Amino acid sequence: MEEEVNYASVVFKANKASSPKAKSEEETVYDEVKVQENKTNQTADTPGVLPAGKSSGSCHHVQVVAWCLGILCVILLSAVIALCVYFATAIHESERLVSDLKADSYNLTNHIKNLSSANDELKKDHSNLTILIGNLTRDKGILESRNTNLTTENLQLKTEKSDLERRIENMTRERNELNLTRAQWSLDAYCPKKGNSQERQCGPCQEGWIHSPSLSSCYAIVDPDSSGQRTWEEAREDCRGKNSDLVIIGSLEEQKFIYEHSWGSTSETNGYWIGLRNASGSWKWVDGSNLTEEYWIKPPSANAHCAISLQKTLEKPKGWKAVDCTERNRWICEMNALSV
Repeated sequence: MEEEVNYASVVFKANKASSPKAKSEEETVYDEVKVQENKTNQTADTPGVLPAGKSSGSCHHVQVVAWCLGILCVILLSAVIALCVYFATAIHESERLVSDLKADSYNLTNHIKNLSSANDELKKDHSNLTILIGNLTRDKGILESRNTNLTTENLQLKTEKSDLERRIENMTRERNELNLTRAQWSLDAYCPKKGNSQERQCGPCQEGWIHSPSLSSCYAIVDPDSSGQRTWEEAREDCRGKNSDLVIIGSLEEQKFIYEHSWGSTSETNGYWIGLRNASGSWKWVDGSNLTEEYWIKPPSANAHCAISLQKTLEKPKGWKAVDCTERNRWICEMNALSV
């Protein structure tokens, strides 16, 4: 039969004569107790052996306690490990959360800075927009004022246009009437009636003008008395009133023709205004052409800016003379002859 092994604890107490160190200590001795079935009847009288029933109960109780303690240790160890894992996980999670919070805080700070910068830009844009709106409002007022002024000016221009059109119409009518009058005058001047007859005889020049067939010109020798004589400008205005101008002498032939047909006083100081004047230091004819032929009696004086043709004498023509333009003299007009 198998042997049953039990464990028992025996406490030995030392004698009173032991050393102080021994007094404070108790020795516990563990020993194996082998119990055989055939010795179950052994009595407690045997020295140093515990009763069998008591030893078995005590060992079973110790085993239960040991198992309970073991299980409790395992549970406690598991709980400690679980708590350690939990706290480690919690710490790691908290560290991760703190890191995330720091990152979020950094990002939020940057976002706030960006928002602040954007807000500043918006404020600046708002300020610029306010200024622009103010400028546009001012420009709008100026444009409206200009539009009002332009509208007023447009109305004035329309009124002036109407007045101008009416004046043009009146001037057109007056011009037509004048043309008719001039046509009648020209008809009477170039084609005068002879005597009491209604027949007209036309000529190349107006009545009272001298015709030069070779020169194709008509000349009016204006020879009033001293009270009717005029300055150079006044004489020219008279010629223009006759649809002509002061005579332009372009050749010696024309010069001789003018001399031959001039009359009046034989005084050398009196002459006829011709269309020759000193302008800006050079002598020019009234048509703008330069002087090419000179028939001066003597060099002109400083104040002599207009020319006269001297009257013919008993001997021969004497040429031109430069005199003051404000002197009063007779004058000669010239115009083109008509072809008849």
